[in-house]
Amino acid sequence: MSHHKLAASGHALFAKKGQDIVCAAVSGIIFGALPWFETNSIAVQEDATVPSLSLELVQPTAKLITGLSVVIMQLKTLAHSYPQFISFEDQRKDE
Repeated sequence: MSHHKLAASGHALFAKKGQDIVCAAVSGIIFGALPWFETNSIAVQEDATVPSLSLELVQPTAKLITGLSVVIMQLKTLAHSYPQFISFEDQRKDE
């Protein structure tokens, strides 16, 4: 079984709350991509206590996997540009 999931959590601490361009970039990438995914094909979970969001493809198609791959590529690029403020961890396992 293949899992297609993305999770983001925490604060980047680049600047104080409301002025953090790294947090804004992560939010913009993820929330900007949500319209790409059909509503019935994803499960989104948010946590109000800690900034976090989890997006999982429950009905993966080639189009949706490509969309998720683009989001991941953008987040990896951001992590490369701001390594002290954002980390990216790939938790995929070969099954």
